[in-house]
Amino acid sequence: MSMKNILKSSLIKGTLILTAAAIISKLFGFYYRIFLTRYIGSYGLGLITLTMPVYSIAFSLFMGGFNSCISHFTSAQGDKKDFRYLSTATLITLPLSILFSIICYSYSDRVAERIILNPECSALIKILCFQIPFSVLHNCICGYYYGCQKTTVPAISQIIEQMIRILSVIIYCRFTLSQGKNISVTYALYGNIVGEISACLYCICAQLITHKKENKKPLRPHIKDLPVIIKYTIPLNLNSLLIHLLESGESILVPAQLIIYGMDRTEALSLFGVLTGMAMPLIMFPTAITNSLSVMLLPKVSNEQGQNDTKKISSTINKTVKLCAHLGIMCSLLFLVYASKLGSIIFEDDRVCTFTTMLSLLCPFLYLKVNLTSILNGLSKTGSTCTASVIGQIIRISCLIGLVPRIGLDGYIYGIIVSNIIVCVILFMKLKFTVDFKISLSDSLIIPVSLSVISVISSKIITDAGYTLISSFMTIPYQSTSRLVLGGIIATVIYGVFYIFFIKKDENKKPA
Repeated sequence: MSMKNILKSSLIKGTLILTAAAIISKLFGFYYRIFLTRYIGSYGLGLITLTMPVYSIAFSLFMGGFNSCISHFTSAQGDKKDFRYLSTATLITLPLSILFSIICYSYSDRVAERIILNPECSALIKILCFQIPFSVLHNCICGYYYGCQKTTVPAISQIIEQMIRILSVIIYCRFTLSQGKNISVTYALYGNIVGEISACLYCICAQLITHKKENKKPLRPHIKDLPVIIKYTIPLNLNSLLIHLLESGESILVPAQLIIYGMDRTEALSLFGVLTGMAMPLIMFPTAITNSLSVMLLPKVSNEQGQNDTKKISSTINKTVKLCAHLGIMCSLLFLVYASKLGSIIFEDDRVCTFTTMLSLLCPFLYLKVNLTSILNGLSKTGSTCTASVIGQIIRISCLIGLVPRIGLDGYIYGIIVSNIIVCVILFMKLKFTVDFKISLSDSLIIPVSLSVISVISSKIITDAGYTLISSFMTIPYQSTSRLVLGGIIATVIYGVFYIFFIKKDENKKPA
């Protein structure tokens, strides 16, 4: 396939747009986390993480399944797409999300004390409740554009949300400090509300422009579509709810188990904040690519299954596994050699380096798991993906209960790594039983490992030689930081050149 044809592919084009937006958002997000760390510390980040289960449950009930539903049915309309499924789904989700927010707001004290086990989270829950309805509406509109395979509007809304959120918090912090007052962790969530409202307003405006420009049918719900939408979304929402409830229990248990291990509450929450607010975002950065790909994979595989084209499905699986293997193995070495040390410098906490080094083993399995899940969902195997996710959560919670009180947070990290490996194996085996495909050990393991090792070693040699030469006649500012950044960039460039070479070589073999 030529480069021109590749760029014309809706899968590749949509993935590139979403990836670009995700990378921009994550870069802003890293700056934001560094900024927050300076003012609210790892303890504040831990408090925010403890509050997120409320949002996760709202996502399970009113967002994830309905987003997929709107995308699925809108896509199925072919060339005669309209807003009927968007309007009908919104009629269900928006009132229910408002009711959910009112209930959570009213019982925030009880939720914080009896479920989250931290009374300080009460104020954060109340603030979070105002964000949920806007997130729901934003999510529904994005689902419509995914169904139309137009990813520009969701991508721009993602960037707008992130930029407005960060700017609003920075302005508040600067103003508060100028008044001689203390910074409160609650204002980080106020920034979330402002950002979500801005993204929601942009999506509404884009929707109205699309409606006027393309002369769509009126923006009114179709009551007769309610049973179809509910039937489609209930299994997805229940699966998602079960997984998020387990994840929520996991988040709440971590600080509690660390207290049993011997830490006080502040120390436990601070350590939890370092892991979830500093180390994990570093590991999750490359998911800007894999998550964007997974969003576009589901409708593509669904379409190929509808055409009963097993050859195309097999080709899609092969390419996905190969890409995830290259990305995951290379990222593991990059985090091990460069990013872990860079993270400790950026966040000014040596624990970031320790956690990131341990979690670097996670990369190949984490990135592959996301896309195997999307492919299986596209093949209507949602029960299998849910079962695999539940098994993974049970393993993590078991390690959390059994290991953390004995060896500390390392036990939880071991659980994360083991659970992701096992879930990845389960998903791969299920896919193997569902679709007849073959994976090349050379393409998916030997070549990625070899290229990664060569790239990282070469980058170390080039960087060390360059800095030795330059420092002999001038002083280099921020030498340790710049060396890590430059080394990572050089390794990535070298790997990219090798990767393109092997792709072209593979393409040249195909005509023969």
